[in-house]
Amino acid sequence: MRSWLAVALAAAIAFATRTAGAVECAPGGRPYIRLTSRVAPPDEIIAKNLERHLRAELGERGIDVCASDALPAGSIADVMLVVEHPAPRAFVATIDIADIVTDKRLSRTIDLARLSPAARLMAVAASTDELLRASWTELQVADAPPPRITPPLAVIAAVRSSLIVPHDKPDAARRVWPPRFELGGGVRATSSFAVPREAAAIAIGVDLWVLSRLALSAGASAERGFARNGLHGSVAADTYNAEVGSTYPLSNRARLWGFDASMRASLGLVSYRASATVGTSTDALDWTMNVGASVSFWLRHGRARWVIGTGIVDAVRSSVGRDVGHGVVTGIRGVGGELVLGVKLAP
Repeated sequence: MRSWLAVALAAAIAFATRTAGAVECAPGGRPYIRLTSRVAPPDEIIAKNLERHLRAELGERGIDVCASDALPAGSIADVMLVVEHPAPRAFVATIDIADIVTDKRLSRTIDLARLSPAARLMAVAASTDELLRASWTELQVADAPPPRITPPLAVIAAVRSSLIVPHDKPDAARRVWPPRFELGGGVRATSSFAVPREAAAIAIGVDLWVLSRLALSAGASAERGFARNGLHGSVAADTYNAEVGSTYPLSNRARLWGFDASMRASLGLVSYRASATVGTSTDALDWTMNVGASVSFWLRHGRARWVIGTGIVDAVRSSVGRDVGHGVVTGIRGVGGELVLGVKLAP
């Protein structure tokens, strides 16, 4: 009796584990599609390939795919895949889609018998993607019935990116997220450790996303240094920098929030402002080269990403100011820290 109980308990645990493992996403702030399937071995590869395809295609647009029928209501569409062999040589796949946004149902049956194994995977994935886009395209039709629920911004962006309308293409491209170009601006507070110096800067720049996980950036900054007092007066060091760098996203850029890692190098003109306690003071010019790395948290709102970050900066080429020819009062040398607050806008 105990052995049967042990077998039943093991089976229940295995079933629960398998069911829990199927829920690969937990609905949160992003819209999601519910994907279910009725596919028997050895045709399970068709369902797995469909799931991978939808995750890749929709994930970049901010839409999740949840492969489970145990989720509560809240999906923007329910996709059901059924693969059957109704006759000895018959092989068909049926795709049923219940579009919650537009409140309509779509279905397509595909004859897989004459297709190669690779073509079967492609046919099912492409047909599902096409049905979803066809259903959502109704949102762009002027005299279409009103949607059942408010369409998420990610759905609107997915529709506009798939429409090929010459006069509307520039506007659609600007609204698709994530964008290829971003214009940035913000303020930085820096502190040098080796030679005491504190400063605040205003920075502007542009990011070009050459790859989905790599952006190249260029910009400029103007930094106002705070005066440091010495025995015979005070000295402040201002800098005017040209900057280049790169950014590596640590999170999916289509999300509402995430993290980025950045690196930059700057070449700057240093202007020393001296003030002598007794006698005259002499201002001076010098130059410096810095490199830095930072990690930032961002929160997306519309076409803007609000950024807060922290990092370290190291002076490759030092520039040291002096207190009217006596002791070192302020300058740019060694390692320092920085705090960044800014915003990046998609044109």
